Amino acid sequence: ARPTDVLNVDIFFDLAPAAGSAELARTLHADAVQAASGTLPFLALLAEAVAALPPVTGIFGRLVTQEGRIDLKRNALLPITGTARTLALRTASAARATPQRLRDAAASGRLSEADADILIGIHADVFGWVLRQQLLDLQNGVRPSGRVEAKTLGRAQAARLRDHLRRIDEILQTLRAAVAG
Repeated sequence: ARPTDVLNVDIFFDLAPAAGSAELARTLHADAVQAASGTLPFLALLAEAVAALPPVTGIFGRLVTQEGRIDLKRNALLPITGTARTLALRTASAARATPQRLRDAAASGRLSEADADILIGIHADVFGWVLRQQLLDLQNGVRPSGRVEAKTLGRAQAARLRDHLRRIDEILQTLRAAVAG
């Protein structure tokens, strides 16, 4: 139940065949999803790992940066994908894409339709900001990452990001109940 163990197992549920027997990989994935869906202590560990992520905003809602950058992969994408994966497992959804996992969780009643739509929209926005930064970094000879220069976000985008991060925190607070219920 160490955080690295949970992360390694969590990533396993994104399994997709790349070589060898595709049927074996599909069967393994389906069996693992089915087993996980009925194991509430395991799902609780996944939910706890996601819910334990620290908030990314500081005092007065300011964005916390390191070297002028905010890690949107860790602070926005990871909580959304972790939430989607955990809720999808709770409903025995074999989906691998985050938006589909969120739709499946909403269809099963584990997440409201409104929260699913919000998270899908936030996921798209944040993914766009990260990809734009990665393209800029590649042009400038900087190794791409999930960290976005705060100054590349205009005032409106920064405000939107702060609102997104607040909404992620609110939705994460309901994750434990959605998994346990």
